[in-house]
Amino acid sequence: DVCAREAAMALLRQMFGDSVNRMKPPGAGRFVIKSGLRESVEDASEVERLSDDVVVIPAPGGRATKETWQQMVNEHGEAAWIQPVITDDLGHERFPTGELTVRFDKRPSDEGVQAFARDRGLRVERRNTYQPEQVVLVPERPRDVYLPELCEELEREPEVARAWLNTLSRYTR
Repeated sequence: DVCAREAAMALLRQMFGDSVNRMKPPGAGRFVIKSGLRESVEDASEVERLSDDVVVIPAPGGRATKETWQQMVNEHGEAAWIQPVITDDLGHERFPTGELTVRFDKRPSDEGVQAFARDRGLRVERRNTYQPEQVVLVPERPRDVYLPELCEELEREPEVARAWLNTLSRYTR
């Protein structure tokens, strides 16, 4: 229902700001890698450490496309997952966490959420206590899933109001 989707988006923007769920396609030219980075790359000067097991590195050729993502997955066989850095409407980088949030049009049952996730190769990480229509999902095989594309696919599902990547952000004063 178009009206319900628009109302949900207006509510999300009101709650979280205008750019929180309007991510642009990958374009930052960098990738986030969770664990398993080759030692020769881990010590390189262009590696940015986000945490003990998550780093950001430049994309091959400076472009974070699905093709370069696949190249990175092939090159870093020990990585738990690799995803492109994305940008919001204001051009700020957002660093994927490997999770995505789905907001359903209507509150699904626990069994319905489990079936939805299972049918798409996902698993339920947690449900939102305050927004029962929202659920956080993670891919069963995270190395095999290009999350920006998965979010687009999920948003085309009739029961889904919105899907977005969970990200870390960097703020400056």
